[in-house]
Amino acid sequence: IEIIELSDVYNRLDNEEISFSTKPHRIQFHSLLYFTQGHGTHFIDFITYTIQLGSVVFVKKSNSCF
Repeated sequence: IEIIELSDVYNRLDNEEISFSTKPHRIQFHSLLYFTQGHGTHFIDFITYTIQLGSVVFVKKSNSCF
């Protein structure tokens, strides 16, 4: 298990340690996203979900669900 801040993900993108960003992709790991501030949307498997403070999103490896 690895717990990281979103800013660390962006740093890894800048350093090319990971190769995805805002382009459509499938992840090769399970991901649990917990939003501690802000709001917006997250697009998973062609479905747009509304995100707000306190939202939790589980994305399964190579597949996804909300």
